[in-house]
Amino acid sequence: MAYNITPTFLQVKNLSVFFNTGKYFFLQKKRYALSDISFTLSQGETLAICGDAGSGKSTLLQILNDSSAASYEGEILLYEKNIRDYDRRDRVSIIRMMYPDPDTALNPHIRVYKILETPLSKNTSLSPREIRKRIIATTEYVGLREEHLSCYLHMLTDIQKLRLSLARALVLRPQALLVDSSVEKLDAMLRMDFYNMFLDLQKRYRMTLIICLNDLCAIKHLADKVLILDRGKSEEIGSVAKVLVTPVSDLARRIQQSYNHEYRSIHS
Repeated sequence: MAYNITPTFLQVKNLSVFFNTGKYFFLQKKRYALSDISFTLSQGETLAICGDAGSGKSTLLQILNDSSAASYEGEILLYEKNIRDYDRRDRVSIIRMMYPDPDTALNPHIRVYKILETPLSKNTSLSPREIRKRIIATTEYVGLREEHLSCYLHMLTDIQKLRLSLARALVLRPQALLVDSSVEKLDAMLRMDFYNMFLDLQKRYRMTLIICLNDLCAIKHLADKVLILDRGKSEEIGSVAKVLVTPVSDLARRIQQSYNHEYRSIHS
């Protein structure tokens, strides 16, 4: 009997990210930002990455978003194919990042419409009419209005800039979205607005999410799996129930006991 087996969406195998330090080549040494990280994700799963500042969360997102951003050892596979073997146009249509600092990531000298139009014109064969339709639908989805399309970056509020960053990530309709910890710093109402969008993307489009989170209530609400990083190393990886209800590592237990014992809601 033949079985239709869907390949794993993302596999990270023994990933170590390093930077060469030292002024002269013969004196250079490798400084590791990540060491021996491994995990797998199926299409539609959400991975929460936990850890203190400097644990390697942002580095992991950056290397998944752009494998040329730093030197690394190990493998990153999308649909069992090495990420380095993908054409850039194909890769950016699969995995996109919501940049945490729009002021540095987005071009302040062009209007919002052009910010969203550029990835579509470069990476798709859509007509100008189809591009405009896609842009309007995407801006409405993230909570921006059509009149914002004629604005420059400095004319937007900080929250609108963050919504624009999400729109730019989603406008190519990727299969995976990477989210840094900026959303977690918003006030409760805005935070839930973004979290609900992430849940909708997962449920409606089976989008895979990798998001930096330390709030246990949000992890329970959003994630299927949890990866806990400490100084670039994987302390624990597994399902939300396994890692947060019955933690093994000291760091996982410390995270569990923080946030005014919000972890108790996991049992509900």
